[in-house]
Amino acid sequence: MARQNKRYRKGKRKTQRKTRRRMRSKREKNVKRRKSMKKTMRRTKRRVAGDNKRPVLPEEARELMQYIVEPVYTPLTDGEINGIVNQYDLQGETREKMIQKLRGLQGKNTIPASYGSDFERLIDAAIRGYVNEVNGISKYVQNEVDEALREGDPFTREEERDLTLSLRGKAIENLRQNLLVAQTYRNDLYNYAVSLVVSETH
Repeated sequence: MARQNKRYRKGKRKTQRKTRRRMRSKREKNVKRRKSMKKTMRRTKRRVAGDNKRPVLPEEARELMQYIVEPVYTPLTDGEINGIVNQYDLQGETREKMIQKLRGLQGKNTIPASYGSDFERLIDAAIRGYVNEVNGISKYVQNEVDEALREGDPFTREEERDLTLSLRGKAIENLRQNLLVAQTYRNDLYNYAVSLVVSETH
C-alpha cells in the first residue's frame, strides 16, 4: 500500500509540474507576442534596405510560406478615407486637406521611399519572433529537466521529447496567428494613410 501511495504522489507531482509548465510557457509567449507587435506598429519610418535581412523560415514552418507575400497598394475608397479622418476626429479645413491628400495616394510611388512597408515589418517581426521562440526552447526544456531532477522526480526521455515537440508546435501556431494578423495590414497605402492622419493629430 505504501508503494502504491508513493507512485500516486509521484504521478500527482508530474501532473502538477506539467500544468505549471504549460501555464508558465503560455504567459511568456503571450507577453512576448504583444510586445513584439506593439514595437513594430510604433515605427513610422522604413529601415534602410539591407540593414536587417529577413530570417529564413525553418523547414518545419514552410507550410506558412503562403502568408509571406508582397504588400499591395490599393487606393483607398471614399468610405475608408472618411473612416480614418472620423476615427481621428479631424475637423474643418484640416479635415478637407487631409481627405484630398489621402485621395492622392494612388500607388507605391506616392509613398516616400523612407517610409517603407508596415506590412513587411510585421512579417519580419513575426518570423523573428518565431525564430527567437524556437531558439529558446532547448534552454527552457533543460531548466525544466534540472528543476525536476532537484525535486527528485526526473524527466523521462519521452517526457522531455514530448515537451520539446509541444513547445515547437505552439511556436508554429504563434507564428501562424501573427502572420494572419499581418495580412490585415497588407495594403500599405492604407497603412501610410493612417500614419499621415496620426502625424497630423500629434
